[in-house]
Amino acid sequence: MARQRKLVETVHRVLLVWRWTGYNMILMLAGLQGISNEFYEAARIDGASAFQRMRYITLPLMRPIFIFCSIMSLIGTVYMFDEVFVLTQGGPGTSSTNFGLYLFNTSFTDFGSGMPRAWPTR
Repeated sequence: MARQRKLVETVHRVLLVWRWTGYNMILMLAGLQGISNEFYEAARIDGASAFQRMRYITLPLMRPIFIFCSIMSLIGTVYMFDEVFVLTQGGPGTSSTNFGLYLFNTSFTDFGSGMPRAWPTR
């Protein structure tokens, strides 16, 4: 049972990387292209090294993109339903059940239609 649980966790990690890497890379690329070259030119003239340009220009200006990607990935991961349902249906046991699958099971498998409606009000 423990071996199956580790396999399920590994598959979920691979799935999350597969699902969010492309989306986040597009957003990061757009953020990097939005940084003006004038910042880098001024830093070069002032004698900043490549590491200093990365630390003091790129990372601070990319911070809103990092935060946005983190929040969107977290929200999307919490509601990841399709992949879990198709691959494991919440098993083995309930080790891969997430919020979306819990709502589905409560609504359609257990026929407790009032519980998912009341869940957000708890």
